[in-house]
Order: sequence, then structure tokens, then C-alpha cells
Amino acid sequence: NVSQSELLRRAAGVALGSEHPLARGIIEAARARGLAPVALEQIQAHPGAGAVAFAPVMTAIGSSELIEKLGWSMPVDFPPRAQQLADVSSLVYVAWDGVVCGALLFRWDAVSEAKPTIESLKAQGLHVALLSGDTPCATEQAAQAVGIEFWRGGLSAEAKVLALNAIATQTGPVVMVGDGLNDAPVLASASVGIAVGAATDLARETADVALPPGGLHDLPWLVALARRVRTTMIVNMAWAFGYNLVALAAAGAGLLQPVLAAALMAGSSFFVLATSVAMNRRTRDSRTQPFPPTSSLVAAPGR
Repeated sequence: NVSQSELLRRAAGVALGSEHPLARGIIEAARARGLAPVALEQIQAHPGAGAVAFAPVMTAIGSSELIEKLGWSMPVDFPPRAQQLADVSSLVYVAWDGVVCGALLFRWDAVSEAKPTIESLKAQGLHVALLSGDTPCATEQAAQAVGIEFWRGGLSAEAKVLALNAIATQTGPVVMVGDGLNDAPVLASASVGIAVGAATDLARETADVALPPGGLHDLPWLVALARRVRTTMIVNMAWAFGYNLVALAAAGAGLLQPVLAAALMAGSSFFVLATSVAMNRRTRDSRTQPFPPTSSLVAAPGR
């Protein structure tokens, strides 16, 4: 038999080499109990599955798929009981010396700003989906907690990419919001990738935009800002083309004097500058206001 303290110490030792949110949770749980992680080396992360330390004792934390891949054994009565727990939560197996010695149970609590953020995105006309590597049951509970109707659980990084591409064929451009190591391929596949919160280094490097820790509530404002910038660019480009077309025609017909042409050119530049400044001011003053709907979709992974 293995004590809970020993199980948590060994799990924390492996978790030190991982950037996954569950790994951070394991480390925090060990520290809260005053437990020092077991010193382990040569830690290798397996995106979407777990992590393995190869020295001094081979130790692994992760999913049942990772345990099977390593070819390690479980107690005969362990899997059925573990499956019952995994149906409603996240389960991380802890194993060393080729044997699963226990498991850690995690219950997900949505951050306080998650539901208001989702509601604000919907108010802007966005369709929101949840793609998660967690169990389907746990994913469904998380989706219901924050008001997301469309969800998919039990997805690997590759499966998330396929799901994202399927959504894109139906709705058009897709924004992907993620923070995990296995979210990097999906962030790269999306029309726009956004790394949020304490995202892994790989996720931040892959994403097009990185929000600061605790910045999830800024996501609706970011979408609104992008829309305003796009609208302003279209207006400015239309003005520039229209102005030059009319001015060239007038100059060719001899109706436009050089002095007047120079004044109109300065006026055109002032117009472009004024619309850009006005856009910036409107965006700062209306961060919480709803904006016209579009057909875009935001896919937010949970794991």
C-alpha cells in the first residue's frame, strides 16, 4: 500500500517538468500539505496524455492511454472504480516501477469571468464551442456551467484540429482560445489563435495573440477592437481610392489646380488620421457595449 502523501510527492516530482494546468494543481496541492516533491530527472511531457520521469526511478502521471503505452500494469479492481470517477471529473494516474499505485481526482471549477465572457461573446453574434481533452461527461458539465451548447470531449490534439476544421467548413473563420501544450496545433490551425491566462510557452509562441494572466474578460473587447479596426481600414481604403479616382479625373480634365490638389491631399490624410483616432476613442469608451453580430465562431478548449 502507498500512502496519499507518498503518492502526491511522487506526482509533484513529475509535475515539476510539465506546464499543464493539472500539473500546476498537483504542485500546489503538495505545497499546501507541506510535502516536498520527490527529486526526479529527465522528465518528458506527452501532450494530451501526461508526463514521464526516467530517473532515478521511472515515474509517470497521466491518462490510462499513457499507462497502456508504457506497458505498465494496474491492479485488477482499479480500472472499473477509476472509470466511475473519471466520468464526472479528471483522473490522473500515478505510477512508478511499472505499476499504477494510485490516482489523483480533479474537479474543474470555471473561473469567475468565464460565464460573463461567454455571454458577452454570444451577444456579439459569435457561436461558442468547447473542445476538450477531458472526459465527455466532465466536458459536458463544464460546458453547461458556462453556458456553451456545442461541446466535444475526450479529444487529442489531432482530434481537436479535425473538429476545428469541421466547424470552420460550416461557419467560416474560427478563433481558437487555448492555454495547454496540446492546444498549440489547434491554435496554429485556427484563423486566429489566442493564448489566454497562464498559457504554456509553446501555446504563446504558436498563438497570434497572447492575453495576460487573468485577462480572459478582455476577450470580448479584443474581438470588438478587431472589428472596429477592420471597419476603419475599409473606410480609409475606400476614401483613398475614391479620392484619388476623382482627383485624377479632375486633374486630367484641367479642373484641379496644383495648389488646390495639395490642399485636398492634406485634407485626405487628415481624414484618415481622424477616423483612426475616433475609432481608438470609441473602443476605449465602449469596452462593455454589445456589437453587431457576425458568423464567426470561437472554440475554447478546456484541456
